[in-house]
Amino acid sequence: MSQKKNEQIEKAYISESIVNTVWNQYEGDIERSRKVLENQEEVYIRTLEETSKFNAELRKSLTSFYEGNKKVNADVMNSFQSNKAEEVLSEGHRSFINEGQEVVNRFENIMLTPLKSSFDIMERFEKRAVENNKAYVENLQTHRKERTANSNEYINLARTAQLRLLRRVEDGFKVMVGSGVNK
Repeated sequence: MSQKKNEQIEKAYISESIVNTVWNQYEGDIERSRKVLENQEEVYIRTLEETSKFNAELRKSLTSFYEGNKKVNADVMNSFQSNKAEEVLSEGHRSFINEGQEVVNRFENIMLTPLKSSFDIMERFEKRAVENNKAYVENLQTHRKERTANSNEYINLARTAQLRLLRRVEDGFKVMVGSGVNK
């Protein structure tokens, strides 16, 4: 008996099913948008990390390419020098060649210093950028979780208020319709 009474009370309000449907769709949309946002943040962090790895590999490749070229050039110079008769070269010539090689090595180190420093700065910058963005995203997620609880409570209160309002409106119409029938 009480079950029939509860069913009659639930069926008595036509607007309830419409309101519940609209609010359920709204809550579903909010939940989907939250998941999409979380996925975008994860993809953003992964993209930063992958870009940083790619840049590190690129710098490593450039460095190894330079080292390979340096070795080839040294081999060419050594073969060129070995082709000359060692006995023809005097002690003065040998010291001049050694001094020249030392100057070339120093000049090479001077020229490479800005490049090495730039690579080091880029690597540190990328690491800091990834760390800072991870911390920022974590902070956003923490604040979003705090706001989510408040938003969900607000949605429940708004739904309840709307249901109460529409029930009063329907009750008012029932009174008006009911009183018109009795006349």
